[in-house]
Amino acid sequence: MSDLLTADQTTAQHDAAAAEKLRLEKASEAEKAKALEEWRAKDAAMKAAAAKTPATKPAAKTDATALGRLKAFEIQYLGLDGNEPVRINGEIERGVGSPFAKLTDEQRAQYAALEKLVAAEAAFAAANAARSQAEADCKVAAREVDAAKVKADASAK
Repeated sequence: MSDLLTADQTTAQHDAAAAEKLRLEKASEAEKAKALEEWRAKDAAMKAAAAKTPATKPAAKTDATALGRLKAFEIQYLGLDGNEPVRINGEIERGVGSPFAKLTDEQRAQYAALEKLVAAEAAFAAANAARSQAEADCKVAAREVDAAKVKADASAK
């Protein structure tokens, strides 16, 4: 969860502080002192949390799938101004002068590894779907066997 407050949260905190101020105007000196100590403790905790929070914006969430990681790589290194890279027949342009041609050997190796990961993840998903289908077929066949046994037992009597 983000440490940054939304406008609604900020407004709610402001309203709560105003209500607390009105309550304290009518409170006794002991209640005021107690409330002041609580406020100082909360303020110190908020300042400590703010010191731990980086001043920069949080990074955008990236897709954890292999395809999402590949797409993020393509946009970062091969896209123009953060846009999708140029594709020819669905493939990244790799010709002379293309952004792909300007990648370092390490970046090309990373790209190749990402492509391999995408293929492996797709194969895994297909195998998992086939396994699920085989499992469903097995359950149907077991029900058919049970139904046939009941029918055979009934006809034997």
